[in-house]
Amino acid sequence: MSLSMSNPPQIDPRQAADIIKSIKQKAQIYTPEWKYDPDEAEGGAALAELFALMFGGTIDRLNRVAYKHYIEFLNLLEVSAQALNPAAGVALFQLAQGCTKNVFIRKGTQMYFDSDDDQIRDTERRIVFETERDFAASPANIVGIYSVDPRRDRIEKVELEQAPAKFFAPSSERSIQRHCFAFACHNVFNLTSPAEIVLSLENERIGYLNEEYVTRLADPVFARWSYFDGKKQIPFERVFVKDGKLYLHKESFIALQPGKQATENEQSGEQIWVYCEMKADGNSDGITMNRISAGSACLRREKPDLPIAPQQMYANDLLLDPEEGGYCFGKQPRAYDCFYLASEEVFSKCNARINLEFNLKTVVRQLGTAEAMPQYNFNRKFIVEKADIPIVTPDVSFISRIVWEYWNGSGWTHLKTEGDANPFQGEEGSYKKHISFQCPSDMRRSLQNSLANFWLRARVVEVENAFSVYANLLLPYVESVSLDFDYLDAPQPVEWVYTENNCAKALYRAPDFSTYIKLYQPLQEHDYAVYLAFDQLPAGYPLNLYFKTIGQSKLRHALSFEYFADDLKGEGSWYELKVNDKTEGLREEGIISLYNPPNFQKSLFFGQEGYWLRIVAKNLKFSEPTDDGPLITAILPNVVEIVQKQTISKEMFQSGIYEVGKVISLAHYPVLECQVWINEMSDIAKTDMQLLAELNPELVDIQYNSSGHISEFWVRWERCDSFSNARENSRHYKLDSFAGKILFGDGKRGKVPSTGENATIRVDYSYGGGRRGNLPAGRIEGLLVNIPYVGSVSNIEMTCGGSDQHDIRILEKVGPLRLRHRGQAVTASDYESMVIEQFPEVRDVRCIAHHDYQGQQAWGHVTLVILPYDFENRSYCLKLCKRISQYLSEKISCELLSGGRFSVVPAVIMQVSIAVSITVDNYDLAAETEKQILKVLNDYLNPSAVGKQRLGIEEIPTVSYVHGLLKKIKNVASIREVILEGRYYDGHMLKIVPLDDLFKLRYVVVTNGEHIVRIF
Repeated sequence: MSLSMSNPPQIDPRQAADIIKSIKQKAQIYTPEWKYDPDEAEGGAALAELFALMFGGTIDRLNRVAYKHYIEFLNLLEVSAQALNPAAGVALFQLAQGCTKNVFIRKGTQMYFDSDDDQIRDTERRIVFETERDFAASPANIVGIYSVDPRRDRIEKVELEQAPAKFFAPSSERSIQRHCFAFACHNVFNLTSPAEIVLSLENERIGYLNEEYVTRLADPVFARWSYFDGKKQIPFERVFVKDGKLYLHKESFIALQPGKQATENEQSGEQIWVYCEMKADGNSDGITMNRISAGSACLRREKPDLPIAPQQMYANDLLLDPEEGGYCFGKQPRAYDCFYLASEEVFSKCNARINLEFNLKTVVRQLGTAEAMPQYNFNRKFIVEKADIPIVTPDVSFISRIVWEYWNGSGWTHLKTEGDANPFQGEEGSYKKHISFQCPSDMRRSLQNSLANFWLRARVVEVENAFSVYANLLLPYVESVSLDFDYLDAPQPVEWVYTENNCAKALYRAPDFSTYIKLYQPLQEHDYAVYLAFDQLPAGYPLNLYFKTIGQSKLRHALSFEYFADDLKGEGSWYELKVNDKTEGLREEGIISLYNPPNFQKSLFFGQEGYWLRIVAKNLKFSEPTDDGPLITAILPNVVEIVQKQTISKEMFQSGIYEVGKVISLAHYPVLECQVWINEMSDIAKTDMQLLAELNPELVDIQYNSSGHISEFWVRWERCDSFSNARENSRHYKLDSFAGKILFGDGKRGKVPSTGENATIRVDYSYGGGRRGNLPAGRIEGLLVNIPYVGSVSNIEMTCGGSDQHDIRILEKVGPLRLRHRGQAVTASDYESMVIEQFPEVRDVRCIAHHDYQGQQAWGHVTLVILPYDFENRSYCLKLCKRISQYLSEKISCELLSGGRFSVVPAVIMQVSIAVSITVDNYDLAAETEKQILKVLNDYLNPSAVGKQRLGIEEIPTVSYVHGLLKKIKNVASIREVILEGRYYDGHMLKIVPLDDLFKLRYVVVTNGEHIVRIF
């Protein structure tokens, strides 16, 4: 039987009307001559009504005796409403723009919100919050966040503004880690035809490792060599090492196209690049080179069927078909006639050996006739000549001398060649001729016949028998021309080197041999860590960082916070910081206070310059990260905890001579926190002073006068709930928080305060609290007293946890249970009643045996599931669970605590969405019916609802029950379908599940999601 007195028993159920009725009945028997008539103005009726009214009041007071006795019974048990709880939250301090120094924010800094509710008194409109601790507000902003996985060689730039991120487990899809380098040597890499590129890489300091480095770069598992075709990267078909040099074979006719490489400080412009993309192979050694040169060669020697043909051939200004050939100097060669050859690929190879092979044939063309030849008779004989008539033979006309020339940027200049100096002087039939030369370093592009290219020309200097009227012209006919090139032993220094390692980009222009370039640099750090870059020095004692998370991580990380500073070698190193971590290793959201010294070194990491902090997960040193890591949504500096209260210091009171049972009234109430100090200088012995100061220095406050003697000796007294166990010298006092009254002892039970000339009672206290302090995010308007360089302050999360006094009905219910548990929790109802009595901010609680904090079956475990009124704020729920756990730790079995078998957890909030499909009787009332259905569903799933219909902890709605609710609504003809869907967070993972009769979830409390009503 419940001891609740919500419906106390009635001793006499009669009321005034019942007494009047009884008077009328008795009057008929005892005084038949008098009849009671309330409508007649006569004395008997008036006397009867007066008696009924007075006697009815007596019965009413009699009926209240049981309830009064019950209340007195509760008073004997010392059951009382708990003090008001203040709302708590976090506030962000924004410094004014242009501020470059830290601003120290003291504990107790006040901020306010002015309510516009007309039902609140003017004196209560302003709600004041105070900061809970000191901190340094820094102008430094976080400009970069990087998550590093050293084992998988991943670096993820965390963009919390775009999406939440999982720390210590960067994904491969979002990793920006890249190990690559590229060489640019425009003329050497200006290739279209199949060719080989030869790279010479040397490190003069550690030459003995050159062969190892080059071999690593030829390993296809480690390095991938490619070139750019204008759209994508094309890999080289073959990569190998020979004689300590690296050979790259391009066997296609895809041309290498120019591209740009850039860093923050420099741009390369359009250059032709050869790229090497590397993949970390577990080798911690980097690759550094200082002598880098490149050469290239045509692959014609290995593939003779793939010659390089000129791009254009001209006989003077007449275009020749490279496939069909033509007369290279026309059909009438003369001095200064020119044969032009153009090749972007070949003739751009400065300092390379270039070979030309001509497939020629000689075409003989007769010029003039024998009759046209003049005959001269110098003997002048007039008689018949007996000698033979002379035979006239034609002259042989051919190109007897040519000169090879190239364009040097200013004009045509002589080119020194080797081989067949004049391949065009003519031979019988078809023949081949060869010339070779070293491409001049000053050969430049020129415009010939309206075409810009690298041009080579053969110019006719002399033609034998050029003016003969009867001659056979030996005309050179070019059938084809083949070109090739080879740098042989004359590789060219690269013009540009681009490197990218660990997100740091570097660009070197025409590097000399004194520049050592890190082509490959693995991650030097071996810890899973998150790096934070600040734009300014983030020094402060302390600097607060607020980490906002989604859900709650199942994994608690052992974190180490480190900063980068200069070391003795001047290279910089990481040093560990002292911190105050209130997130339990990022298991939940909260503030981490960092005690940062001012000796940060501005450094470059991941291609970004700044002042660096890093968070190292030490527990992952010998293990792999899991999906249970924290999911962070924001990191905000300059955030501090706030509480809705106002602090009063040193409110003084006078005590009379041996004033027994003294009561003092504080100026402000309800009281949240209180310290009472008594100046016992007048009645304490010196030995007691010394003993008290030595044993409990925190309980005394000693004041000295100008001569150095003790003038005041303040002792802090202890608050108690009752004087029943106090002795005559017990320094105890009772506090009525709601009325703001302090009661002292009578000398028998509790000491009487000391007296003196001045005030001997000093009270430090704070007041406030209540549900009115529960504000939405962003409602705090500003500081009560402005602080220089502080631009604004506001609560970034809702303030919650404020609660009013206990409802008397709750006290009536849980008060008598004290007789059963007597301050020690044994049964499930003991746990629940003690929490409800002590914490008015708890809406519902349930004690579940044989299950651990994760909801898994575990024999001997006890888990307390808490549902606060402000259950939306997960961080507040976790803090409340800690308070409850701390409170119960002194009231439960030590075996549970020592074995880690007792847990207090917040309820798992699951949003339930219901989709119903119905038909109606009257479609004119369809809209009204839809509203009624939504109201019924919202009331059913509202955890704030009162009554038997409200779903409690671990009560999940069912389809059948929803059917029953819908059938009660008028105008619902039939129910076609009901679908229930639940959404909840398992750790930081959002899960969506269908709700059927088989679905079970431990510690769940349902709330409203989005409901859909379909009417057919």
